[in-house]
This record gives sequence, C-alpha cells and structure tokens, in this order.
Amino acid sequence: MRPRRLCFFSAVCLLLGAGFALARGVWAAAVLEIAPVVHELSGERRLASMTVTNRGGSPTWVQLRAFDWRQPGDGDELQPTGQVAISPPMFELRPGEAQIVRILVRPEATADERAFRLLLDEIPPPESVQGVRFVLQVSLPIFLAPTGPQPPPPATPPLAMEVQIGQRILQIRNLSKTHVRLSQLALWAPDGGQLELQTLPSPYLLAGAQRRIAIKGDGALNLQPGAKLVLSMWTVAGRLDVPVVAVP
Repeated sequence: MRPRRLCFFSAVCLLLGAGFALARGVWAAAVLEIAPVVHELSGERRLASMTVTNRGGSPTWVQLRAFDWRQPGDGDELQPTGQVAISPPMFELRPGEAQIVRILVRPEATADERAFRLLLDEIPPPESVQGVRFVLQVSLPIFLAPTGPQPPPPATPPLAMEVQIGQRILQIRNLSKTHVRLSQLALWAPDGGQLELQTLPSPYLLAGAQRRIAIKGDGALNLQPGAKLVLSMWTVAGRLDVPVVAVP
C-alpha cells in the first residue's frame, strides 16, 4: 500500500480549521510534502518514521510537537505529552531537501486505543518577514492499537445514534475500543428531505467518545418522537446508510 502523502498547501482546510491563515503577499511559504500523514502503531511496533520534503524554492524551518489527544465532550482536547518522542523535533529544510523524522510512542498498549496528535509548524525565517508573522500548522494523528490481536473492522462501525428533537442535535457515540473515521455526513428526514448538519471539526471519533452535531434550520422541529431518519456517511468501509431514531 502506498503511504498517504500530504502537500502542505493541500491542507488549507486544516489550517483554517485550526485558526491559522495564510496571508498572501506577506510571506511566500515553502511547499512541504509529508508522508505518511497517519501513524497506526501497536505494542509490538511503537516506532514510526515520516519524511518531510521541501518542494518550494526557499528554505524554511520545521518544528514538531506531540500532544495527548482526547475527546472528553463534544470537541478535541490536546495536552502536551512526553509519551511521544520525536527526533529531530526541529530542523531546517533547504529547497529540495528531505528530513526523516523518527516517532517513538513510549507507553505500552492498553485495553482501549490511545490517540495522540503531532503538530507540525512551518516557521518563516525572521529575515523573510515584513510586517505580520504567520506560523502555518498541520495536525497529524497517531494511534496506538489496543492490546491483543485485533479483528478486521466491521462493515458497519459500532455506533449509537439518535436525533434529539428538542435540542436539534444528532448525537453519535463510538461504542468500540478503536477510533472511527466519519466524513460526508448527510441526514435524511422520513419525507426524504435533507436536514443540514453543522460541519464536523474533525472526521475522527475516538474510542468511547461522542459527537453532538447541531442540526441547522427548523427541520428538526417538524419531527415526531419515534420518527425514523437515515444518516448517510463515508467510513473506511465505504458509504453507509444507517437508520436513526428521533427522541424528544
């Protein structure tokens, strides 16, 4: 399987979602290629590597930091961690140069999957900046699999879902011990009409975590308790259409 790659400018949605922006004309950033962009490790394989390549025409500095990643409520919580070692944590890349980065997850695997985030910052040289200085950032997931042999992922992820009419909320809970990746969510009412959903900040739903997704507009107000809706979504298994029940 070919490793997934990420061109720095192809991740503009990640940058904007993280609160960073690229100001055109302030700084002509280098173009970074990162491969792979997702690291899935286990108790038997806790060491990974990735390659960062400068495809641009100017030198740049890169900084890497590791965070413990949890979803205690409806959002993502990142806390600095010493449980992930990065070598080197900072380096300079000249045009055309590549740097191999080693990643070591120190803790042993547990009954539930552990999740971390690796934040990669591209920092402009001080002498290249006129006016405002911007730092571009990409967030890369690291997963440490649970202990023991893992079965193949099921065709339908083990999710508990319901539409809460009064709060106009679609609630999704991950019942498994590993993360689930969801994207392109679409909610369909019993009459075939589509209910607009708030955009997810991240496609990942960690083990045991939940998301409460706002239903925009007044469509949810027309539903009755017990109404059966359909949630369409994309997972690693492809597109799924899952029945969802409305509750008061």
